[in-house]
Amino acid sequence: HTSDQNTPVDIRLLRDLHTVFEGVNALHTVTILERLHQLHGRPWIHEYGRELTNRSLAYELKRYGVVSVQVNLGGVNRRGYQRKHLQRVWDRIPSTMERIDDQRDQTAPTASVETTTPVTNHTSDQNTPVDIRLLRDLHTVFEGVNALHTVTILERLHQLHGRLWINEYGRELTAHSLAYRLRPYGVGSVNVEVEGVTHRGYRRKDLQPVWDRYLPRRRQQEGVPGDHNVCS
Repeated sequence: HTSDQNTPVDIRLLRDLHTVFEGVNALHTVTILERLHQLHGRPWIHEYGRELTNRSLAYELKRYGVVSVQVNLGGVNRRGYQRKHLQRVWDRIPSTMERIDDQRDQTAPTASVETTTPVTNHTSDQNTPVDIRLLRDLHTVFEGVNALHTVTILERLHQLHGRLWINEYGRELTAHSLAYRLRPYGVGSVNVEVEGVTHRGYRRKDLQPVWDRYLPRRRQQEGVPGDHNVCS
C-alpha cells in the first residue's frame, strides 16, 4: 500500500473490490476479506492502520449506500455483498478511479483541471467522491483562517456553490453529518474561540494533515499557507 498512499482509502477499497468481484455476481464477506488481504500479499489496512474486518468493510461501504445481504453460494447462506449493488458505485466514479491510477503512475506533478478550474455546481462534479469534494471545499472555506465555528463552516459550504451542500443521499449537510464525514480522518470538533465567542468548531491545523494526504496536488500548487488571523 505504500506506493498507493496518496489515493483515498475509500477509492482504493472500491478499486480493489472491483478486482475481487471480477467474474462473480456475489461473494460472502469472509471470502471478500480473504481476497482483499491476498490481493497485495499482505493484510488490507484501512486509514487507522488496522486490518480491514467485517465491521470496517461495512462502515466503508455504508457511506455509498451499499450494505451486506444474505448470499447463498454453493448451498451456504451467509452475509455478503452483491455485484449489482457495487456496480452502481463503480459506475458513478469511474473517471475518479482512472484519474487516481494515472496520477499514481506519473513521476512529476502536472497541472490538473480539477485543481485549476473552480467548481461552480455539483452537477459537473458528480464523479468526484463525496468525501473528496468535502475536503476540497473545506480547503476553500478555511482559506486565510485558523479556525471556524461549525455553524460558520456550514454556512460557507452552502454558499460556496450557490446552493445547499448535499451529500450522496440527497440530504443537506448538517453539523452531525459533517462530524460523521470527518471522523474517519481523525478530525473532530473542538471548542473554538472566534472573536471572543466560543462554540464547537474545527481548526485548520487538524485538517491540514488530511488535505496534505488526500489533496496532494492542490497542496503542491498552492503551497501551505502561513498563519493568519482567525476570523468568523
